[in-house]
Amino acid sequence: MNELLKNFTGTKVSGGTPTTDENGFTIHGLACPKYYFMAVLAQKGDSFQAIGFLVEHKEGHPRNPSADELKQCAVSIDELEKKTGIDFFCNLPDNIEEAVEAAYDVNAWAW
Repeated sequence: MNELLKNFTGTKVSGGTPTTDENGFTIHGLACPKYYFMAVLAQKGDSFQAIGFLVEHKEGHPRNPSADELKQCAVSIDELEKKTGIDFFCNLPDNIEEAVEAAYDVNAWAW
């Protein structure tokens, strides 16, 4: 995922106002990603489950999101792989990898 946060102007904070240019870089030349992501795999015995999170970088996200707010960012690992170009859990046997990456169940996780 090479999408950067372009033409962003944030809320003024001590030390200045966070901004990015038309290419997605800060005034100091740092690339600012448009999305943050995480892939989680859990194993209990012989059973596996996975869930992905894709969070857009924007103002207004709480620092300590609630479970409901996190659930809104949940995606399948397949969707996360399409967005990022990364093959997560490639070391799993193919039959397990395909099953856990295809779907997710937010109710299967302890929030």
